[in-house]
Amino acid sequence: MEMKGKCRQKEKIEKNKGQAGEKEEEQMRENGIKKEKIKDKGMKDTTIKKNRIKEQNYTYIVQCSDGTYYTGWTNNLAKRIDTHNRGKGAKYTRSRAPVQLVYVESFETKEEAMSREYRIKKMSRKEKEEMIRTSNLNEWVQTSLE
Repeated sequence: MEMKGKCRQKEKIEKNKGQAGEKEEEQMRENGIKKEKIKDKGMKDTTIKKNRIKEQNYTYIVQCSDGTYYTGWTNNLAKRIDTHNRGKGAKYTRSRAPVQLVYVESFETKEEAMSREYRIKKMSRKEKEEMIRTSNLNEWVQTSLE
């Protein structure tokens, strides 16, 4: 008899936990918060709450002081350009500072930005120059600041 009582009690607790979890998830959905599972260093699943604010990802080309081009991707363009100019960025740009932003594209996911970076790096210098020439960087900067 004692075992049945303990089992029922355990079932009630788990049922209540499930209901509380459903209410919490519903509240989070209403507030625009997403629950996400991640792996921590101990390889155990941890649940975290993350705002649904979408971060922009950028593929960019900078012209180095020696006239060469460097292509990269980032989710914080201003910080990344500053990092390149302080000599703390990519190994390639460290000895070629200062750099000047000449081309940029924005993407919703880092995978898209990384894929575009890869494709640009496969282009010839002439193809990159044509792409830079036909883009309107000043217009892009003005619209992204609004």
